[in-house]
Amino acid sequence: MENFVNLKEEMNLNFNLFIFKVINIVIYINKFCDEYYPKNKYELRFMHELDKSDKVIYWSYERRKIKYSTNKFTFPDFYIEFDNGDTYIVELKSREQIRKRKKIDLMKFKACEKYCFRYGYVFLIVKNEEISKIQIS
Repeated sequence: MENFVNLKEEMNLNFNLFIFKVINIVIYINKFCDEYYPKNKYELRFMHELDKSDKVIYWSYERRKIKYSTNKFTFPDFYIEFDNGDTYIVELKSREQIRKRKKIDLMKFKACEKYCFRYGYVFLIVKNEEISKIQIS
């Protein structure tokens, strides 16, 4: 247990879920008892917002596999199901990543849009800096 550092205080988050830092690996256990490894504080905060919402009936992180080229796949950040029947696939990106608009990202985004259209989902790209403005609950 000495290797575990509680991230709650380190990131100024006010919740009582299990978040630990183990030698630079963050483990987040959501309200469905799924274990995830967010890559940054924005993904961690978004996970927390999803868990707080009563309208979210299920969410997962990087579990959808979408083909965007021959033998190449993307795993969008979040798959979210709401109690009203809506389903979203959300990709979190920094302002800098969006500004650069790499060709590979555009290919991935186009594949996600096509996938969402086929299944009646909504595809969103959210800037990391705007996560705090999103009202999920």
